[in-house]
Amino acid sequence: MVLPRWEPQRCRERLITVPFRKVIGAALAGALVLAVAPSALAQSDDDAPAADATFTIDVTVGLQGYAHPDEPVPVVVDITSEELIVGRLDIGAGGATQRTAIEVPANSAKQYVVYGAAPGDRRTVSVALVRVVDGEDEVLDRQSVRLVLPSGELLVGLLGQEGLTTTLRSTMSSPLGTEVVPLPLVGPALARGGGPLAYLVVDPGAFADLDEGTIDAIAAWVRRGGRVVGTPASLERIVSIGAGEVLDRTPAAVTRYSEGELIAVAELESLDVDQWSALLRDTPPLGLVRTDPGFAPSSGSLVGAATAGREASVPALPWLLIGIALFIVLVGPVNFLLLRRAGRPEWAWVSVPILSVIFVAAFWTIGRASLQDFTVTSATVVIDDGSRSAASTALVVQVEQGGNHELQLPPGWQPGATASGVGVEAGTSKTDDDGRTRYEWELKDLGVGAAEASWEADPVAVDLDIAVDGRQIEITATNQTGQPFWAWGIVVDGIASASASPLEVGGSDSVSVRTFGGNNYSYEPVISSAVQRRLFYVDEFDSSDFNVVAGLAGRVERELPSLKRDGIYFFGFTDGTLASVAVDGVAGEAEGTSLLLKQTELDAAALAGLGEAQPEVLSVLGASSIENYGDGRLWAYGAEEVVFGYVVPTGVTGSLQVDPRGTQFEDVAVYDWATGEFVDIEWGDDVSAYQSSGGEVVLRARPDDTGFFDEGILLNRYAIKWGTSS
Repeated sequence: MVLPRWEPQRCRERLITVPFRKVIGAALAGALVLAVAPSALAQSDDDAPAADATFTIDVTVGLQGYAHPDEPVPVVVDITSEELIVGRLDIGAGGATQRTAIEVPANSAKQYVVYGAAPGDRRTVSVALVRVVDGEDEVLDRQSVRLVLPSGELLVGLLGQEGLTTTLRSTMSSPLGTEVVPLPLVGPALARGGGPLAYLVVDPGAFADLDEGTIDAIAAWVRRGGRVVGTPASLERIVSIGAGEVLDRTPAAVTRYSEGELIAVAELESLDVDQWSALLRDTPPLGLVRTDPGFAPSSGSLVGAATAGREASVPALPWLLIGIALFIVLVGPVNFLLLRRAGRPEWAWVSVPILSVIFVAAFWTIGRASLQDFTVTSATVVIDDGSRSAASTALVVQVEQGGNHELQLPPGWQPGATASGVGVEAGTSKTDDDGRTRYEWELKDLGVGAAEASWEADPVAVDLDIAVDGRQIEITATNQTGQPFWAWGIVVDGIASASASPLEVGGSDSVSVRTFGGNNYSYEPVISSAVQRRLFYVDEFDSSDFNVVAGLAGRVERELPSLKRDGIYFFGFTDGTLASVAVDGVAGEAEGTSLLLKQTELDAAALAGLGEAQPEVLSVLGASSIENYGDGRLWAYGAEEVVFGYVVPTGVTGSLQVDPRGTQFEDVAVYDWATGEFVDIEWGDDVSAYQSSGGEVVLRARPDDTGFFDEGILLNRYAIKWGTSS
């Protein structure tokens, strides 16, 4: 390429010939560009509202920005507008998008509360305000909010107790001295329970104003391990608490409620920093950094499970055989007899084609009326925790002809976050005047649209009979649901065992599991792995069903992280019609696979009969890496200190001992809840005098004088064992 030659003289001549007013105009334009450049650089055109915007949008995500990685994240959007806005909110979280139709009248303000998908390991939630005009989308505003997933801090929610913020900021929890982070909250933020909170401190007046649905959600959160602090009268809204056991160094009394606690205090404002430090215990695990990639956790996509289901059968047409027989009779004998009686048999050349055209037209008309131009498949997860049975369903709609289509959900179903995939469109949800939700799509020919919804299901009618023989637990399940389970099994302490045979309606069968009494930290899916191991060689089990099993089981494990902790769960897969829906006003049936999960617990006598409990690892200091392989195997290379936490069942009497025999952790201490300090002991000493009011025992183990640890930690070696039970 030849570059133009530089000619200074010609350039000077051109400058001289330019009119003076054009030079002035160019200078003014340049100054104007420089004046507006900073504001143009401050925000992008795509993400910022127009300069003449007549609206404001305020977004609050999670609980003051904190969220639980395995639970739906609440997103509160406040919109104030001087003009009418008709469109939708697109909430992106955890790889899924929840689209909610909105309408904000002119000169008004509205608040929308939308629950995005569980974030998992994704730290960002996106919110887009989209206006729809003549079918065209216009993004008015787009915001990205960074989530905080708690790690190494104790979150304490304050409901109507904001005056305690200063005191709690000066508090360090027991026994690990974890930083306490107080979060002032409002009632609507608790509509799904406590989420990432370790404790919830409630004011009597604010708690009394909560609706029953929010109270039920908080109660379910407590049963999963949450702790609520309040006056006795306040806590009675959750459950009758009785007298409780007084916590050491506090005036508070604690009552166990499933895996959580209700802590009664006469006057919250009277507690000082030391008392709060004794009350706020960090014995639940706060999370370990796991460097072992292990197994990638399942996405748990209900939409994926719905699209991977069995092929739908062609609908039966019972009238078809009768119609064909009638056609043969009319065209053959009847037509021949009538023409012969009329003396015109040659007219058969005309009557047969006419009758054929009439019957073909009739078959076509009746057939089109009998066959729907859409199909609806579903995938459902039902979790029955003993007090509430909650269901989540994905509905996948395939239409024959493209265009605008809508799906009306059954009464009482609420919209959820929908993950779209290749060839699958996530719909926009809208609540009608009658309170029912419908989803809308603009699809192509043979297009596929997906929607998710949550609803209250009936309790899972499976009776469980539990027999304990040391570490072996045998569970007999009796199916009273009215639906056969083609795959089923039991999960105990994060270890699943699947039956090799189906569980028919009214039938009973048993499964045995050997519990290790600890947490399953592995990345391996629990339920789907058990089903695959047991049913891989069963002839009736099609390999394509694994996609359905993996999708449903992965969703359960995301929504119920306690599945890998203490507890007993029944799971069963069943097929059939789920519910009646309507597509474009035409009634249809949603068929697919459902995974039913029922949680139960061992009673105190059975727990005591186990004779031992493995620890939870509460803290690891100094390790260059921490790897968990599941089934109680942990590797903390170079650990300088490990803190083990135990929960002793009620009803246990006699000595409590931990004796790993030959461990490199030669120095051991037990936490004294009465003094708030660790006391040196020897392995094998009786530590029954060092239980908290909730049955907690905490041990701190350190290596010998070399200060270096280079072996794996098998948690069953560090199990706490007890003597006789009452």
